[in-house]
Amino acid sequence: MIATDGPRRDTWTLKTALRPDFYAYFPRFSPEELDARLDRLPFCRATLLTEWNIRRARAAHPAAERGFAQFVGSAAREQRHRLADVLSSVGISARTAAAVAAVPRHRYVPARSQHMAYLNVHVPTGTGSCLTPPGLVAVMLDLLGCDSGETVVEFGAGSGYHLACAAHIVGSRGRAVGVDLRFPRGSSRTPVSAGLVRGDVAAAPLRPGCADAVYATCFTRRPADTLAHLIRAGGRVQFAGPITASEFGAEPHRSWLRSTFTDHRSYLATEPQRFACLRTWVKPVSEELALRHSLYDVSFVPEARPNSPSPDIRKPRLT
Repeated sequence: MIATDGPRRDTWTLKTALRPDFYAYFPRFSPEELDARLDRLPFCRATLLTEWNIRRARAAHPAAERGFAQFVGSAAREQRHRLADVLSSVGISARTAAAVAAVPRHRYVPARSQHMAYLNVHVPTGTGSCLTPPGLVAVMLDLLGCDSGETVVEFGAGSGYHLACAAHIVGSRGRAVGVDLRFPRGSSRTPVSAGLVRGDVAAAPLRPGCADAVYATCFTRRPADTLAHLIRAGGRVQFAGPITASEFGAEPHRSWLRSTFTDHRSYLATEPQRFACLRTWVKPVSEELALRHSLYDVSFVPEARPNSPSPDIRKPRLT
């Protein structure tokens, strides 16, 4: 599960004591680590194609700008396969990595952001929402445990990219259904094994027991039981929500979380979607859900950068 191209020695990602966190898959490397990785690894493997690592590598390492330019200048198919290789290197399953390699993410990305299509970053769609980073898509699908022939329902389907990856995994014998209040341009590019339904978590026109897995690609404060009726026995439910008061209270006083938010109430009142917990439940034979996995420090919004007018990563200087 931890990035396998060397030991995780940095302390940049240690926001909290809550584990496991998203950075177990995609660490934020220190400048020294990035230098060492860029000296011995290709640009994609060295940076894991994440925003934090790319920005710092380009600012400090002479070869990084060239490696970045070569990556974004290559054919979309080549970029997808390099991205899939990065995902495999951090422990993502071969089945999920293959789905990411198969789905043309650039078709879901606005024209001005095409150079970001296969980076491991949030990409604004211009409609007030963002495309989820492919690394987070892959982690979610792996934890959800989607399989061939299953029926999967996604809430907050948006453009349909995440749904397309799920549809590739369940295959022609399965079904992927996307639910959203509105679908922007690009949603029509979802594969034939996927369907789109208008609705939300509170009111979706879906029959009880229709799915093997249900997940939401958005932050919600609703309890998991809200969606439990949609899955069959043995099915899974997954979505991100706030950390609990007890989790917050167990944090060391000098942690990033405790120093940023004075108490749990302050955390809940100040964009908790920037530091959410992705929880996956399983539904045994009984009707009650059982928590199977928690992943901390998950975000469905771009990293806040007060001095930057845009969340975009600038295009390479070299061509």
